[in-house]
Amino acid sequence: MSNSEELLENLSNYFLDNFEMTKVNSTFVYLEDGTKYGRKQFLDENTRVADMDKANCLAIADWKRSEQDLFFKKTLDNIAQHLRYKAFDKFSDSDIPEVTINRMDLVPVLNLKDDTVVMFNKKTKAVSEVCFKAWERKLSKDERSVVGQTMRDALLVYDPYDLTTFTPMEWESMQVLKVNTYDAPPWRKLPPRNVEEMPPLIEKFLVHLFPDEKSLDYVLHWMYTAMVKRNETYLVLNGKKGAGKGIFVALLAAIVGRNHYTEAPHSLLNSQFNAALDQKRLLVFDEFKVGKPEHSRLKRYINKIQSIEKKGIDADKPSETYNNYVISNNDLSDMYLEWDDRRFSVPDLAEDQLNKSLPSKDIEILARQLEDDTSEMVIEFGNWLYRYGPHPEMDEFTVLKSERYWKLVYASLSEWQKFTVDTILGKESDGYFIKDIARAFTKDNAGGFSRFPRNYQKVADLLNNYRHKGRFELGEVEKIEGEWWIIPSKRFAGDTEDQESIL
Repeated sequence: MSNSEELLENLSNYFLDNFEMTKVNSTFVYLEDGTKYGRKQFLDENTRVADMDKANCLAIADWKRSEQDLFFKKTLDNIAQHLRYKAFDKFSDSDIPEVTINRMDLVPVLNLKDDTVVMFNKKTKAVSEVCFKAWERKLSKDERSVVGQTMRDALLVYDPYDLTTFTPMEWESMQVLKVNTYDAPPWRKLPPRNVEEMPPLIEKFLVHLFPDEKSLDYVLHWMYTAMVKRNETYLVLNGKKGAGKGIFVALLAAIVGRNHYTEAPHSLLNSQFNAALDQKRLLVFDEFKVGKPEHSRLKRYINKIQSIEKKGIDADKPSETYNNYVISNNDLSDMYLEWDDRRFSVPDLAEDQLNKSLPSKDIEILARQLEDDTSEMVIEFGNWLYRYGPHPEMDEFTVLKSERYWKLVYASLSEWQKFTVDTILGKESDGYFIKDIARAFTKDNAGGFSRFPRNYQKVADLLNNYRHKGRFELGEVEKIEGEWWIIPSKRFAGDTEDQESIL
């Protein structure tokens, strides 16, 4: 052994014998007391090693910096290797329990459309999460030889509206299996129960979050529809933090099944890739700020037929999606809406935080029960909701436009649009000279980014499209003696009884 190798071994052993180390990286050795050793401190330590002769100790100090660095690196690598051996020696075979599965309970199923193989569990009558290659690796040589004989030819589909796992079907003059990869939530696999009352704690929670009876009726209908088919509107939960929006999403996830719920990545609204839409039942846009560009993309995503684009994979032919969508955010400025939107439903939410209506202990119980989609509370609520059924006057296209909806519409207007609307709502006049409104806006908005449009057709478009509280026309633009005027609706021209502020 050379002097350098002997020094390396001695210094490594010295540290291993005299210090309790927590970890080693390429720069430092970390001790349990928080001390860390770098190159200089590490090399200085060699002078304290008893079984190293003085000549060799002095020799290290005379080495070139590159030689010292290399010695330091080798010493750290040596210590790290010793620590790994030490950790491994702590375990014996008996410390790692053997886990076995009955491989014969699983049958490989070949998807004839794309050559993928999934495992079907004969006991659970469902597609298994076991990977085919992992299953095959555990087979004996004799077992592997018969895999091809046991493999079933099939077409894999994702159909959450059918709880049947597989059925025979004819496809291109062949008899194959239609295998449904949808796995129903646990509560739907149990025998149905005749539950007449909503679980009390969930009822208290829902009555708190949706204090308006119309909103609560709509949300229950929306939840039922999400359970058995697909809502054709976004459920927009726009309101204060702490009201319980997160717990409501957890309740929805438990009902549709946690395997079929996902939070949308923030890239979904500004990227071409939309794989998150594929084979899910509940997609939540949590804490999303939806501006006009995002609003336009959301209007496309709500359509059930989509071309799914994944990274590295070209978009296949358009396919059906099964998502129900929830948008959850806090402020009026977080959600752009237009007055004639037909795909965004906005219930009124509680103004108070949830802890004002429910004790902390009840909130903890509720949250814990909803985390487990096999809990008794989830089973009871799922059966109650299924029995409750859809609202007799609503379907999957029904839109809820609450007071909060119209506040969001107003908040989504540009500054000059709000100024024009407020002018008409706040005064009593038979007409407004548009140039006067423009001058007043410019004066009020001095230094601002918004400008009053020079093209008065934009003012006409605003009056043609906007409805006060969704019901009242504000007026129209007319050219009188060569000048452009706003002629307000009779409702806003001197009729103070119906002049309500939008906010």
